[in-house]
Amino acid sequence: MWRRWKAGDSLHKIGRAFGKEHSSIRCLVSRHGGFVPVVRRRSLLALTLREREEISRGLACGSSIREIAKRLDRVASTVSREVARHGGRSEYRANEAGSEAWESALRPKRCLLAIQVRLQKIVASKLMLDWSPEQISGWLKNPLSSIHCKEVRATVNGDHVNVESAAKGSSSNGGEGDKPGTILVSFVT
Repeated sequence: MWRRWKAGDSLHKIGRAFGKEHSSIRCLVSRHGGFVPVVRRRSLLALTLREREEISRGLACGSSIREIAKRLDRVASTVSREVARHGGRSEYRANEAGSEAWESALRPKRCLLAIQVRLQKIVASKLMLDWSPEQISGWLKNPLSSIHCKEVRATVNGDHVNVESAAKGSSSNGGEGDKPGTILVSFVT
C-alpha cells in the first residue's frame, strides 16, 4: 500500500487494488501523516531472546545472578533488574519477559501524574496550600513522603495542573531548560 501511495496512486485506486474502501486507506494514511511508518526494532542494548533464554536456564539450574551475567558478558545489575521486572527467580519466563519488554517500549507513555489519582490529589492539595512547584517536587522526592514516582512533569496554571510527558519538553534533570512553574519528580521506585 505504501509503495503505491508513494508512487502517487489515488486512494480510490489503492483501495480497489486491495479490495477496500478508499476511506479505509485514507484512515491508514492519515494515521501516519502520509509517511511510511518506521519499522519497530529492538535497541542494540536491549537483551535478546537468546540472552533471556540463558537467564531462564541459569535460574532453573540455580546459578547466581552474577554467574549468569558473566556468561552473558553483561553487568549483574542488568540481569538482576530483568529478573525482578519479570516475576523474580521463581516466575521468570524468557518468552513472556521478551513480550513484556517489547510492549513496555512503546511510546509515547502517559506520565505518572496523569495515571495516578492519588498523586494528582496530593499535588492538587499542596497547590491549594500555596506550595511552590519546587516545594512539592522536593517533598515528593523525600522517602518519608511514601510516594513512589519516576518522572512527573506538571505545569501549574492558576488553580489547576496541566500534565505533560517529562520526555517531551525540557531536560529531565530539573536543571537548565525547565519552565517556571514546572514540577519534576524524580523519585525512583
